[in-house]
Amino acid sequence: MKHLNFALHQIDSLGEQLSGGFVRLSLVFAAHGRPISVKLWRSDGTGIRVRCRMYDVAERVEHGVLEFEPLAENGGDDAVIDLPDDMHGKCTVAKLVLNDDGVVCESGLVIRGSRGGELIVVAGVYPHTLAVNVAKAFGPFEPEYPMEKYARVENV
Repeated sequence: MKHLNFALHQIDSLGEQLSGGFVRLSLVFAAHGRPISVKLWRSDGTGIRVRCRMYDVAERVEHGVLEFEPLAENGGDDAVIDLPDDMHGKCTVAKLVLNDDGVVCESGLVIRGSRGGELIVVAGVYPHTLAVNVAKAFGPFEPEYPMEKYARVENV
């Protein structure tokens, strides 16, 4: 069995980084209109960028895996969305794991606020894109695979 884990750049504990809460997110879109980058912003102005890295796993088969890196400044974004108040403080985090024909991929995450609101970021249907779903949705939610195919694993 092959495992494709989240790619972490300069991040020691992803769970700690994601569970502290976020006040807004910003998006960068490709020319075709789908998000290729999601930036999650804390109240202190720091944040985390999430992108999708593609892996060839078989002939004409590829899977998206999320990659994360810390951010210290905002800018160059196409859209900004304020997150619901229950996501501003302590949150719970789960990863979305795809198990497809002997390949296990960490392809998404769910951040759940204190009152149950959820932010979902998962590999998108188009290569290198992301599907994003939050209470204040901005457009269609198009994950790489139907959400039923992803297992939700708590305690990232």
